[in-house]
Amino acid sequence: MDRLTPRQIEIVALCCDGDLTGEEIAYRLGVSSQTVKNHKSNIIQRLQVRSFHAVCCLYGREQPFPTDIPARAMRSEYV
Repeated sequence: MDRLTPRQIEIVALCCDGDLTGEEIAYRLGVSSQTVKNHKSNIIQRLQVRSFHAVCCLYGREQPFPTDIPARAMRSEYV
């Protein structure tokens, strides 16, 4: 978490813990939904992961990918 700015940490918490949409997060923070998208993109790049779900998994705020799903299905559905 030390690689993220305070605002980025706030975005991670709202996305992963709050289960909110980008528009809901934007409304709560008083920014545009495009700003939230930009923050999420920057977080993914900074943490060098492939998706925002991976960000949530990294910080233990969401269950990891199910292990009983075939790899092909997991790739298309979750990544």
